[in-house]
Amino acid sequence: MKGLRLIATGGALPGRTVTNEELSRTVDTSDEWITTRTGIRTRHYCTEGENAATLAIAAAKQALQRSGLAPADIACCVCATLSAPDATPSVACQVQAALALPENRPALDVNAACSGFLYGTAVARGLLATLGGQYALIAIGYTMVYGILRLINFAHGDVFMAAGLIMVYLSASLPIGVALPLMILLTVLLGFVIERAAYKPLRSAPRMSVMISAIGVSYLLQNLATYITGGLPQMYPSLPGLSSQITIAGTSTKMVTVITPFLVVALVVVLTQLINHTKIGMAMRAASRDFETAQLMGIKINNIISFTFVIGSFLAAVGSALYFTNYPSIVPLSGSLPGLRAFVAAVFGGIGSIPGAVVGAFLIGLSETVIKSSNWSVFSDAFTFALLIIILVVKPTGLFGEKSTDKV
Repeated sequence: MKGLRLIATGGALPGRTVTNEELSRTVDTSDEWITTRTGIRTRHYCTEGENAATLAIAAAKQALQRSGLAPADIACCVCATLSAPDATPSVACQVQAALALPENRPALDVNAACSGFLYGTAVARGLLATLGGQYALIAIGYTMVYGILRLINFAHGDVFMAAGLIMVYLSASLPIGVALPLMILLTVLLGFVIERAAYKPLRSAPRMSVMISAIGVSYLLQNLATYITGGLPQMYPSLPGLSSQITIAGTSTKMVTVITPFLVVALVVVLTQLINHTKIGMAMRAASRDFETAQLMGIKINNIISFTFVIGSFLAAVGSALYFTNYPSIVPLSGSLPGLRAFVAAVFGGIGSIPGAVVGAFLIGLSETVIKSSNWSVFSDAFTFALLIIILVVKPTGLFGEKSTDKV
């Protein structure tokens, strides 16, 4: 079984016409619900008087024929329709029978008429914090670098994207068990090289110069990715364990959805212990408190900064494995939006505060998941930034940020 699914859509509520916008929202919501983006996907809609099941079967047959796959290759049949939710038998079951799909495979109906169910499912996924946890791993990298250098590392989101592409190319020639740790190692090395080549020479330069250097590194990584991939989307490999499907309370989801919050909490605990109870952690805290004084006291600032970039790149690599397992299509700009949202999360929680970055990321992930399941999905990013503005107006340092004092 290739782990594919078949989505056949169609249907209408009595007395009204289904619009493309409604259907698009329904299918997009079902995509989030199934938490996978690979497979066959068809979009059709019908008007009043047409039979949803008949249209769905016709669309499914056409899609299956175009794909060249056999019915046995289909792992799940999902029908996102705007028909009545209590149709018997279900549209998905009728499609499954008409296409002679294996009976032991799931046949699921997602009805827009059950908007409350879809909203509740989105809230449940938000509480599982899949997106929030992945944003948190990126946001920690932003907040740690800012805590020491007072620098917004705009290239951090692109390091996250580069980790995904590195995994794609490594998995093409190496077993996943070898490719995954090697990807993390190469991403860490990339972060180290970026710090040494683009930031270390500008240590005593004005802060604006360092920021321009960060933007330049970001564009360099994006252009390099475009050159290597030709701008074509690359499909992230399926990771054993993370990509497997499980059922919780009757809802099918990927294992990564369950693992992500626990893994994030574990990594944050380890990082907190490292910062609070080790010699290098003490040096990091000293550099964060007073950069110049720490340097005068004999702390090797360059090593501390490089170590900070290594930690941030490691977390970005882990975050990319979790994120691209859910959203496997990678393009050169794939790190831009997750990186921007993670930066917002870091500012939201209080830039420079690791707990603040984590809490901010979880809140951003929850709000994004819930809004995308509503009628206002197009405003999900606008709501995120509006929430940030409100928080900063009320508390300029963020939720957990400390007010800085200038020494006289």
